[in-house]
Amino acid sequence: MAGPLSRSRHLSAALVLAWFSALALVVAGPLLGGGHLILLDFPSGPEFPRVSPLPLPSSGDVGNALPVTVIHASLRELWEPLPEKLVLVLPIVLGGLGLYRLVRQTLDVGTLAALYAGTLYAVNPFLYDRYLAGHLNFVLAYALLPWALLPLLRAVQEPTRRAAIVVGAWIAG
Repeated sequence: MAGPLSRSRHLSAALVLAWFSALALVVAGPLLGGGHLILLDFPSGPEFPRVSPLPLPSSGDVGNALPVTVIHASLRELWEPLPEKLVLVLPIVLGGLGLYRLVRQTLDVGTLAALYAGTLYAVNPFLYDRYLAGHLNFVLAYALLPWALLPLLRAVQEPTRRAAIVVGAWIAG
C-alpha cells in the first residue's frame, strides 16, 4: 500500500510533468499547426533528404544523420507530422524535467526553486533563438545535458564500475 508520502511524491511529479508539458505547448503552440515546418535549418517536408548508409568522410554526412533519419522515418509511419511536432515539444519537457531533477538531487532545493530553474533552463532567449532558427537537434542535445550531467556527478562522488559504464554510455551516445 502506498503511504501518504508516496502519494504526495507522485502528485508532485505529476504536477511538475504537467507544468513542463503545458510550457512546451505554450512555446511550441504557434508551430504545432497543420502542415510541415519551414524553419531555417530544419529540413522537413513530404520527402526525406537522401542519406547514404556509407557516406564519404568529405560529404559532411558522417555522424548522426542516418540514425536520426531512421527514427524520423519510423515515427512518420505512425503519423506523418509526428517527428516534426515531437521535436518541438520534447526538448522543453526533457530539458525542464532534467534540470528540475538535477537541481533537486544535487542542490537539495525545494520544489518551487527547482521548477523555476527548470523553466529558465527550458525557455530562455538563447534557446528560443536556436529553436526558431531550426536548430532542433541542437536544442534536443541541450535538453539532454542535465540528464547526462547527473550520472557524471554521481560517478565523481562515488566512483563505481556501474557509474563509469553509465557515463561512458552517455558519452558514446
